[in-house]
Amino acid sequence: MNKMPEIPLQYRLYDYMIKNNIGYINRIKSNNLMGIFNINDNKQFRKYIQLLREDENIDKIICSEAGHKGGYWIATDKAEVLGTLNHLYKRAME
Repeated sequence: MNKMPEIPLQYRLYDYMIKNNIGYINRIKSNNLMGIFNINDNKQFRKYIQLLREDENIDKIICSEAGHKGGYWIATDKAEVLGTLNHLYKRAME
């Protein structure tokens, strides 16, 4: 019997977010996503997010915000995307 190949974890993360985390109001903390997908390393989790952001086959943008009110979500408008770009730029300049 042929076994279906396992879907890579980053695509399972994306699929979950498409179903549950559309828009800032529905953001999810990284540790919650990590728990759902049994990811124990924050650096590895961020790598999955990076892979999704760089993937040309992904048609939605994954936004993020750091801090106790932050989290990850799928963008719903230009303002959310620009907010994430500003956030990422500031972190890169630190």
